[in-house]
Amino acid sequence: MDIPILGQLFPPFVVTECCAIDAAAPELPREEEVFVARAIDKRKREFATGRHCARKSLEQLGVMPAALGMNAEGDPVWPENIVGSISHCKHICGSAIASRDFAEGIGLDIEHTTRMTPQIARRILTDEEVEWIDARSAESREDWMTLAFSAKESVYKCLYPIIRQFFGFDAATLNIDPEAESFTVRLREDIAKRIPNANRLKGRYLFSGDIVATGVVLPTASAEPTT
Repeated sequence: MDIPILGQLFPPFVVTECCAIDAAAPELPREEEVFVARAIDKRKREFATGRHCARKSLEQLGVMPAALGMNAEGDPVWPENIVGSISHCKHICGSAIASRDFAEGIGLDIEHTTRMTPQIARRILTDEEVEWIDARSAESREDWMTLAFSAKESVYKCLYPIIRQFFGFDAATLNIDPEAESFTVRLREDIAKRIPNANRLKGRYLFSGDIVATGVVLPTASAEPTT
């Protein structure tokens, strides 16, 4: 099983970790265990591995939290002055974390390319994205559809903690650059006007075996521009 190098998705001020989910999941602090006390074993392993990745990332920033809580929406409660994102697919978990001195928000998403169906694609793609994907080779379209889904998930994870407002897949239109393995995001006007530095929102992607991972970061005005 390939473990993607998530650091490729982000600028240097973002710290990442990625590891496999296995039967010997890391032990949880009691304060975190309560959130999955009634969950099935699979969910407990995913949760524990994701928290393990997050703590390793935080340690690299010199932050040593005893536990990471969970808010009413089910998102991690990060230490003060930290933004971050956790994601998992069937076999791996990953985290991406940065100081608020450099990032307003971060989104990370990891997906299996085999999960996409035409029915899901019709719900997530804009007309522009459909036209772009239809121009790709037939054997690659499932990968590109999964990439679009993952990228929009990353956009949502990045922006929701900032605006605290639900928005659907149609709120973001992607412009994918296969040569640079990156994408730009055009937000719907009602969302964009609520986002500080919305024109600085950038994303990157990588394929690793049957996995696609996407990362989106919204830098602060003082951070170096991302490429």
